[in-house]
Amino acid sequence: MKMLKIKPTLDFLHFKTSDKIAKGKNIINGVTAQLAKLPNLPHTVAQLTGFNSDLDAKNQAAASGDRVAIAQKIASEKTWNTNFRDTANYVNYVANGDKILIEACGFDATSGEAADPIPAALVTNFEAIPVLRQSGVVELSCDGQAKPHSNFLFALAPANATVTQDGNTLVLTTATGETFYVVPDTHHHVLIEGLTPSVVMNAYVAAFNTVGTGPVSDAVQVKPQ
Repeated sequence: MKMLKIKPTLDFLHFKTSDKIAKGKNIINGVTAQLAKLPNLPHTVAQLTGFNSDLDAKNQAAASGDRVAIAQKIASEKTWNTNFRDTANYVNYVANGDKILIEACGFDATSGEAADPIPAALVTNFEAIPVLRQSGVVELSCDGQAKPHSNFLFALAPANATVTQDGNTLVLTTATGETFYVVPDTHHHVLIEGLTPSVVMNAYVAAFNTVGTGPVSDAVQVKPQ
């Protein structure tokens, strides 16, 4: 097992409003007790108390069903989320993996354990099967793929095209020489290397998660130097 640095979880940001208010009180009490170790809080205890009290009041007012009150509650909750997230991030920085301090500040701590990172295994049981009675449809399948668990990127190209791999990038080259670069990644930015200088290209991005892939963005032109 590989030990990861323990840090405050941000699960409380997804609590229902009444539970957020209760959690806010715990955090305020904990931070107050640990002030000597937290000299540069992004928001003072008084400010945190104000954010929590405001959300409490707005939450009670919204219970009437009044639309204005509900809108005010939503705005107050957004402010609460931002400021208590800031506080969690600061505690994370100061605690530097100290679970006792994290919990003393009123936050829940991560377990700090994860499996050693293992590269995804080569897919050896890959199948491409035409779907009967559905014109123009094929099924790409890698059922039974050996562990470790992986997400998958499927690619389909004309038979006269080639698909090669350059690091995490799939390079698809057509018979007429056009090349496409496909990169699956969890980061907000990636570097794509091996491009031809001064050749204008179009870049696209689409977000994907366990539900599926979102719409592809509009093209953005770029010319490698």
